[in-house]
Amino acid sequence: MTTQEFNALADAVAVTVEDPAVDGSMQPYALTLDKFLTHAARWHPEAEVITAGSDGAIRRLAYAGLRQRALGVSSILADLGVRKGSRVATLAWNTQAHLEAWYGIMGMGATCHTLNPRLTAAQTGAMLRQSGARVLIVSGDLLPLAAEFRDHAPAVTEVLVIDGDAADWPAHGERVTISNLNPAATATEGAVVFRTEVFELIQYSPRTATVDSQPVLLCPPQINKYYVLDLSPEKSFIRHALESGQQVFAISWRNPTAAKRDWDLATYVRSTARAIEVVREITDEQPVKLLGACAGGLTAAV
Repeated sequence: MTTQEFNALADAVAVTVEDPAVDGSMQPYALTLDKFLTHAARWHPEAEVITAGSDGAIRRLAYAGLRQRALGVSSILADLGVRKGSRVATLAWNTQAHLEAWYGIMGMGATCHTLNPRLTAAQTGAMLRQSGARVLIVSGDLLPLAAEFRDHAPAVTEVLVIDGDAADWPAHGERVTISNLNPAATATEGAVVFRTEVFELIQYSPRTATVDSQPVLLCPPQINKYYVLDLSPEKSFIRHALESGQQVFAISWRNPTAAKRDWDLATYVRSTARAIEVVREITDEQPVKLLGACAGGLTAAV
């Protein structure tokens, strides 16, 4: 190749500083955090993210599971009105749940504003107020600190609790809504991927290298809830189905308050139909294998 030919080739493939990275020269999308996690989940699905808790317990979560749980966080935040450019504050320790929240926030294009739990309540409250965050994610044991500075941040209307119980919030009659970010602890790993006022939809992490393309959706009873099918590793229908190569989703019915006294069978039937639609969206419009248990069987049959 002559010098002239080399220079012509170099000019043809050169990318200037002004050229955006999304023009197709490297990849047809921006390298946002969700893309990094998607890449890891696709090419290294079994590689583990390992965290150690303050209690000394070691927690392991594969990249595929981390992505799934992070998407669940994004879905919950979206239901609370969080959008691209929104700010979400976190007051939490370096735990797996905090990592899931971090990816969930940043992956949807929102800004994660991390607060330092070692500062005073006044200092932390001032930072939170300046951030303008409306949603605050808190480790359970830091709820008393969050309660101390809540008056310094009037914009906060939602507090989501990780690594603890929302019942530990030491306040009553608050303008702030307190709830747990993750579903109740069960024997099998899963994440909330969709939420309405009637139910949450849980998607479980696969436990086999390949899975049946047609997903299973569990419709549990409205009283005993979905965890009756996942009480322990030895007594878990959900785990058995996963280890048999099934894709498993489950409906988690919300506890109705007195204000929801008008909920009836039709409410749960419509919600089951909506859950089927969401599962089909997630699984590329595959037919859904619907399985009902107890009163959930009556709901599914209708």
